Order: sequence, then structure tokens, then C-alpha cells
Amino acid sequence: MDYTKNSPWTEEQIKSSLQENLNPHRYQHVLGVVKASEMLALCHGADPEKARIAALYHDVLKSQKPQWLTDYLKAHGEVPGELALAPSVLHAPAGALYAEHTGGVTDPEILFAIRYHTTGRPQMGTLEKIIYLADLIEENRSYDGVEVLRSLARDDLDRAMLAALEQSIRYLLHRKEHILLISVEARNAFLNQLKERMTGEKSHDEKLAEN
Repeated sequence: MDYTKNSPWTEEQIKSSLQENLNPHRYQHVLGVVKASEMLALCHGADPEKARIAALYHDVLKSQKPQWLTDYLKAHGEVPGELALAPSVLHAPAGALYAEHTGGVTDPEILFAIRYHTTGRPQMGTLEKIIYLADLIEENRSYDGVEVLRSLARDDLDRAMLAALEQSIRYLLHRKEHILLISVEARNAFLNQLKERMTGEKSHDEKLAEN
């Protein structure tokens, strides 16, 4: 299916741009995210083609410097706001704009997945969760806890998102770096959502026991 404008970039064009603008290590990371996102899409009933496109674009502007990214956002009518305090995430909203205005992507699910793959947000869609998590669990990642997160991501996206967001927040606290409000709000949203889900499951089990 075609999720893009009249003249969308082909996958070959996207990869060509990535190879020109990313170092080999980053390019291999992107390919790893593509593979992981397709796997998660199949696990959770999402569209693997959309996952593939979003994954290919997620780090398309990763090599650009913060000032360039800031100028790019402003040129497209966006003010970085609090994101200016966490410049390492600027490539995400800028990448979404690039995918739309240069790559021809119009599908909002894909664009949101690219935009929020570094910060998360409350009320994330399935594709957004998949790209956020695929970025963290792709096969080239190696850190304490990655296998646990991989298992969680395959089994339950919401539990995996809570674990991933809390891991990210702990990391930023340790490094004494700015924690974006949207990430804190996302963490709280998943926490409360899971609490509600557990309460519902408990009530359901109790009703079954009564019968």
C-alpha cells in the first residue's frame, strides 16, 4: 500500500540518503531498528510496512548539529521550546518534518512514530510504541537489561514502554541531564494505564471465581 505523496521516496532512495549522511555504525543501527520494528509489528498486529518506513526515517537527521536542527524546525514553523534543553532529541521532530516534506510521507501514524521515538508521549499509538522500543532493543544494542526489555516488548508493548521510559529517566537523572516533561507525562500515563488494566483484570477474575 502507498502511504506517501505523489512522488514518495523509494526505500532505495531513503537508504541512499542515510548512507550519505550517517556514519556506518549509525546506518547499521537503523537497519537493526527496521528489523526489530517489523518483528514487533507482526507480534502486535501492526502494519509491518508502516513500521519499516518509520524505522528507516527515524534517525535520518541524527548526524545534524543542534543549531542546524533548530533552524530546520523554525523554517517549518515549529519552535523547539523545551526540546532546546535536550538537543539530543531534536532530530526526531526534525526527522518527521523531513520525512513529510522531503520524503513525501503523509501517513500520520508514520510521522508521529518518527516524531516521538526519543521522548514518547501520553496516549501513544501502537506504531509509535513499536518504533520507540525497536530503537532500544535492535540487535546491535548491548546494555544491562536489554534482553529483559526485548522479551517485554514482544509480550506487552505497554509494560515495555513503562520499563523503557523509567530506564531512560533513571539514565538522565544519573547524568544530571534535563528530563523533558513529555517523557515524564508518558511514564505516568503508562503507569496509570497499567494500574487500571490490572484492576480490570482482577475484577474480571473475581467475577469468574464467583460463578
